[in-house]
Amino acid sequence: MALLVANVFPILLALLTWALGGPRPSARTAMLMGLILVGLVFVLDVPGRLSDSASVGPEWLLGVALAFCAASVFACALWIT
Repeated sequence: MALLVANVFPILLALLTWALGGPRPSARTAMLMGLILVGLVFVLDVPGRLSDSASVGPEWLLGVALAFCAASVFACALWIT
């Protein structure tokens, strides 16, 4: 799952480029980015984890947070280069 979260770096790179004065993502790109996020929500089973009365393990939350951090750093590194 961490690899899937880390693969949101293209979305972050497109948004970073746009935020820093680059071209706006096209409608097709925005649709694909939304599809990636919907798929990620299903893979991480976010609705099931939110509706479950048991607490989410700290390993799950830490893993997702670190994978997102890695995706952010990778997107920044690609933008810089």
